Amino acid sequence: MSLVTSVALRGAVAAGALAGLLIGCGAPGERAVTGAHPASVHVVFRADGQCTASVGPAAAPPRVTAGAASGGDFECALPGGAGAVDLRVTLPPRVAPAGADFPRLEWHDTPEGWTGTASLPSMPAFVRVPRAGSRAAARARWLDDIALAATALAIVWTLVYSARSRGAGR
Repeated sequence: MSLVTSVALRGAVAAGALAGLLIGCGAPGERAVTGAHPASVHVVFRADGQCTASVGPAAAPPRVTAGAASGGDFECALPGGAGAVDLRVTLPPRVAPAGADFPRLEWHDTPEGWTGTASLPSMPAFVRVPRAGSRAAARARWLDDIALAATALAIVWTLVYSARSRGAGR
């Protein structure tokens, strides 16, 4: 097998794997498992950093957790559980998300404060929402920028290498 055929075959396999991942992921907020009834999880953060986590139906008693987080970020540990979950996170009034939350949430400004939602395939071990201006938020943006730059460099390298290979008759 020639080098060009080998590279083309590897590229096709990689493209197929990427397409499979993208098809399986779905849009934000879309159910990961169709037909399943996900558990409802609601995390409410207070201004003092404490959190209340409610898992299951509205009638279930909430579980209060000490959430004094690292570096002033909001953190809340969640109980283990299997299966899909609909996660809702509410921040205290006048506190906005910094955009480096885990898991990634879709944020909406509501009368009770900023509320983030996500439909997840399984229960996360914890929820973390950095405060604006925190080190975690700056680090997340820095890592995103590095990942984008590395991806752009890999694409340019691939195009240059492919052009050289074609020009050399390989």
